Amino acid sequence: MTLSKSEIILVDSTISIDDVNYNLNHEIIALDYLSHIQLSNKKIDHKISDDFVTIEELQKLESQIHHFVNWHALPEFSTIILEDGINLGELFYIEFYDILTSFLKKFLEISSFLTIYPNNTFLVSEYVYEIISRYTKNVKVIKTKTKNESIYSYIEIPVKIGPKIFTLKLNSEHASMIQTILDKCIKIFLLNKKIKTDDKSILLVNFTTLKNENFLLTSSKFHLNLIKYDRGIPSIWNKKTFNIIKNSNCIMENESNLLNKETMTRIKLNQQIFETKLDSILSYENVLAKHFSINTTSFWNALKPFFIQLYKRGFFEAAKEIELAKQLFQKYYFSKVLILNEAETIEQIILHFAKKQQIPVFQLQHGLYYDSPQMISKNTFQRLIPKNSDFFISYGDSFKNYLIHNGIKSNRVKSMGSIFFDNIFDNKISEFFSSDYVLLAADPYAFNRSLDLTINQQNQYHNTIAKICQVISNQKKHLIIKTHPQKHAMEDVIAKQIDPKIQVFHSGDIQPLIKSSSLVIVTDMSTVILEAQAMKKPVISIPIKDHFGKPEVFNFCPQIKSNELESWIKSFYKNPDVKNNLIEKGNQFLKLYLANPGSASSTILSFLENDV
Repeated sequence: MTLSKSEIILVDSTISIDDVNYNLNHEIIALDYLSHIQLSNKKIDHKISDDFVTIEELQKLESQIHHFVNWHALPEFSTIILEDGINLGELFYIEFYDILTSFLKKFLEISSFLTIYPNNTFLVSEYVYEIISRYTKNVKVIKTKTKNESIYSYIEIPVKIGPKIFTLKLNSEHASMIQTILDKCIKIFLLNKKIKTDDKSILLVNFTTLKNENFLLTSSKFHLNLIKYDRGIPSIWNKKTFNIIKNSNCIMENESNLLNKETMTRIKLNQQIFETKLDSILSYENVLAKHFSINTTSFWNALKPFFIQLYKRGFFEAAKEIELAKQLFQKYYFSKVLILNEAETIEQIILHFAKKQQIPVFQLQHGLYYDSPQMISKNTFQRLIPKNSDFFISYGDSFKNYLIHNGIKSNRVKSMGSIFFDNIFDNKISEFFSSDYVLLAADPYAFNRSLDLTINQQNQYHNTIAKICQVISNQKKHLIIKTHPQKHAMEDVIAKQIDPKIQVFHSGDIQPLIKSSSLVIVTDMSTVILEAQAMKKPVISIPIKDHFGKPEVFNFCPQIKSNELESWIKSFYKNPDVKNNLIEKGNQFLKLYLANPGSASSTILSFLENDV
């Protein structure tokens, strides 16, 4: 590939081409899909970064990332990194994985640029400058006001005004402030709830109030104290969530209840100690440089600013979360602890203190997992295959057998069903619309591997969304698009270009939308498949990524290629047998995959009440 011009502009999503004084003497390369679209819409000639790396290079990179993420297990840090037995570096391994995936893709591309064009000058964003400036002096920064945000830096909250739902986007700082205010209100209105000393106390960690409504309300029929500890999303944020908590056996625990002057002093002291720990870790330059290297070429110097940014913030937050967890376990004697995943920071901390006190921890399956052989490594890394939990409560025997096949002892897995599906089987889901719609459940970043971040892969996703919009519009059907929370990518823009009547939701509960639909379409793999089948709705999948094997559910849910969708849709609406066969297939999978339909909450609560 030849670039004849002396200055090369590398455009990524943290800058706008409007920030650049470009002319015909500049060569332009788009580093991500949003930049590619922006440049294309302005009819600016450019190349894409995908063309500078091979698929084989990206696949090899993927196999190395797990090794890089485990830097915290290096023997040189075995003493420094521990706090009361907690590995501080491990607490943020999932977030670090996401950062590394994006970083290393750009690192490979930039390395290729520098090899091919060693004498060119590069104009780049501040983000890219942190990488490229470590390897060349021929670089200039493009100043911009745009901030580079990760999905960990904000949350999206659905706000309903009349019949319409809007999405309120809050950064982490504002969300934390709001949560503190709500916590204090909870303390005022719900302090009348007391521990029943004769009943067992169960700790629920980050059990979202609305999603777990049936489980929480059903708890009032059992002799249990449910201690609800939410650190991500407020337990109460509207009248409905307030009433759920009020009418359940839940006792709310939060920062406002657990903090006092003494704990605040310890937190501030630990924040200083943890900062010193990070400084000590960073002093091992040679160790880190060796660990973070590809083919003997170290990328540590380029990664270092992002590493420091993540772990400086992370260690600061960990000081508070560890102290809060200590207070929580000192305040109560828990019979059991229930979590939904092992990988997140709070859950890792809770797991540690539970094990320290020999309290059994139960991890609940919280979705339809990708159970193909090709995903075993990923499922192990994300701890969907549990690592530290004492027991696992699966949806049914199907996933139980998958866990047993992958090394989990059978006596550690209990098939009890899904507490999230009880509302469906109890027919408590209200329709969102009065007429039939086609629902598209879309997720552009379902797997977040290096291959999935390529412009070509993202282009395929957007072309698929456009194709679905066009096909449904051609059939004179109404389409609703529901994206995965905090993981959307221009679906509303694509939809409006094809049909302004298409509605796109980025937040809120998807179950009422499924209930209103005559057909449900998902991209790749989603728990929505199981939800639709439980509601007796026909559901199909449109495959976009084909490098993850075939999970069991696709024996019961057809995968329709986008170029075959139009003919399939015509057949679906013309021939009732197509719909009936889909529903029957769904019924077969439900029997195979889901135990105790409609009574999972009661089954699990009864077990918690009676188990010794």
